[in-house]
Amino acid sequence: MRADLLDVFLSIQLLGYLKMKTLKLSMITAAVIAAMGMSTAFAAAPFASSSVSSSAEVKDKCLTVAPATISFVEYDATKETTADAKLELYCTKGSTFNVSLGSGDNYAEDSRNLEDSNGNALKYTLSKLGGGNWGEGSEAQSFTANGLLTKNELTVKGKIAAGQDKPAGTYSDTVTVTVNY
Repeated sequence: MRADLLDVFLSIQLLGYLKMKTLKLSMITAAVIAAMGMSTAFAAAPFASSSVSSSAEVKDKCLTVAPATISFVEYDATKETTADAKLELYCTKGSTFNVSLGSGDNYAEDSRNLEDSNGNALKYTLSKLGGGNWGEGSEAQSFTANGLLTKNELTVKGKIAAGQDKPAGTYSDTVTVTVNY
């Protein structure tokens, strides 16, 4: 009988040991499953994201550097007198701009005039480098810009025709340059 009791006792101990091992195994399994479930929950959890957009607009723009001066130096009524000036413009690359020259402060009788302080006038013309008068409206000259960092140089050719017999003095005029872009 003792052997039976011992068998029963050992069976209970073994069963308890196995139950304990099973319980530990069940707890470990539950912990692993919970951890897996949590990591899955973290991976599937909603998240926020955003982006940064960038943009810039380049607008047409033209800048003039300095007024140009046509200096005829000395006029001799026996011959034609010419002089050139260069307009310097800096305009947005690739833009088309139109340059026109106004009539001048002393415009009269369908002509630009250089005048002295007494109102004596020397008629003169301004022309484009390729020829033709340079004026307003339909006489404007169109150009494509090289860029704001590159000089666009435009030549204005001035001419005083021979045969204008005028008193000695200093003759001048101011012409407005208009740039449309």
